[in-house]
Amino acid sequence: MRLSFVLLLLVLTSCTAPTTVNTKPERDLYSYRMKLAKSYLVAGDFKSARIEALKLIDLNPTSEAYNILGLSYMGLGEIKKAEESFKRAVELSPDFSPAWTNLSACYIREGRFKEAIRAAEKALSNPLYANPEKAYVNMADAYAATGHVGKAIELLNRALKYNVSYAPAYERLLRIYIEKGDITSAKGILFDAKAAGANSPGVSFYNALILIREGEVDEAREILKGIVRDYPLSSWAKEASKYLESIQ
Repeated sequence: MRLSFVLLLLVLTSCTAPTTVNTKPERDLYSYRMKLAKSYLVAGDFKSARIEALKLIDLNPTSEAYNILGLSYMGLGEIKKAEESFKRAVELSPDFSPAWTNLSACYIREGRFKEAIRAAEKALSNPLYANPEKAYVNMADAYAATGHVGKAIELLNRALKYNVSYAPAYERLLRIYIEKGDITSAKGILFDAKAAGANSPGVSFYNALILIREGEVDEAREILKGIVRDYPLSSWAKEASKYLESIQ
């Protein structure tokens, strides 16, 4: 399963780009519009987020504002415009790792895996990047998509060294081992995820798949129903619905 846009929202502002607004009213307005734009992104209102991001850029064209604009375009499915926005963000602040990470995810959406790896490496080249696990997961996605599964596993384990409770890394490890038919290793990853408190609809989804493989269909069905009920707009709910239809 490819990186979902929901994961991109986790890379809003892992660090803060410098602003050039000078007066207190300007700074207050910039801060207000930034918070508003982020709230729209989290709510999935990408049109409103784009409008606020453009207002931010008019007020002060920072890398953070362009990063928000890029995420808005990603949510609207306008991948080329998203790419342009992330590129502008890193032109303004070459060390702004969140934008490099989002650019990497953008390239993954476009199937440009070598460029995705290079962008993730750029994100990781900043020793002050607070969330390197996100860039490592993007790199793992790119390597897995090109058949380098062993490298992907290595990168995902590295991501977990930085953040032991980072659910997207567990989700990808679970997917890899289940696809390989290595249910023993998948169960080990699931145990680690639960122990680390990495609760997510994705981890629950793969928990259900493991149960199906082991013949525990009734328990799996309840988990899948819970995903559809609790996360109805997510890509995981769509996947869960497909499996529910197949095991009725």
